[in-house]
Amino acid sequence: MKRTVFAGWLIGLSIVGCSESKPIVKPVDADLDLYNNTARIEFAGGSPTLAAAAYTKALNRARVIDDPGSISTAAYNLAVTKASLADYAGALNALDEADRETIRAGGNLADSLLVRSRVQLEMKQYSESIAAASSVLTRDGSKPDDNQKLQSWVVRGLAACAMKDATAANHALSEARAIKADSAGESSVAGLAGEVDLLSNNLTAAIDDFDKQADLARSAKLYRDMAKALAKSGRAAMVAGKPAIAADRLYRAARAATGRGEPNAVALQSEAMTAAKAAGDNELIKLVESLKAATTQSALQ
Repeated sequence: MKRTVFAGWLIGLSIVGCSESKPIVKPVDADLDLYNNTARIEFAGGSPTLAAAAYTKALNRARVIDDPGSISTAAYNLAVTKASLADYAGALNALDEADRETIRAGGNLADSLLVRSRVQLEMKQYSESIAAASSVLTRDGSKPDDNQKLQSWVVRGLAACAMKDATAANHALSEARAIKADSAGESSVAGLAGEVDLLSNNLTAAIDDFDKQADLARSAKLYRDMAKALAKSGRAAMVAGKPAIAADRLYRAARAATGRGEPNAVALQSEAMTAAKAAGDNELIKLVESLKAATTQSALQ
């Protein structure tokens, strides 16, 4: 069951480092392939709404041919896309179908469980998120590789941070660090470390860890996660009374988000402007003004 794994879906929501499921032979269907390819192109191009529409068509076509692998793949990808649009209820509904068909196809539930845990984290359902992430390692039908095991611990750590449970958060961070990872996995671990730093009010360490996350995300071509990490570094710097660092990180985050057409780009531009003014950086103020002007011009076209 060949899945498209959208790695840039937040370290607040990203499925960084998830591997693909084991391949399952599926019937050749031109319409299904067309819908899936269209969806992938739309998502990569920054149009998740159009991607969701195409994945809905792919899912309907997969149901017509009653192929469990195709249904599972389309439902899973639709869930990730809906989650990127903050349609969390829709994402969970799609994951329910994906799980059922994955089991029928004899596939691997690990990715789906990780997405579920991330969605529940965004919904502030922290206990449920921890349970879903933990089940990656224990549930029948879940066959996690090292990256998926690492992500299980990262999600549990992020939920613990949200619950202000420093003991559980540090334990999760220790477990995640013990697993060998690629640059994408290392990026998510650095992000968790930054959150743990914030929990203990160690702002200097938080800035360093979020900077590290951004660098690793860039190496892994996870540009959405890179921008999010830069923004977190900038916010920590502002709280730490380091407006020059904050202005640099927030401007770079805003610039990347603007280039991708992210919905939070305008908000990041405002944060960058506030930091640049606090730093007295007139050159950066002009650069942020240029970003804002470009965004306004684009909206008028």
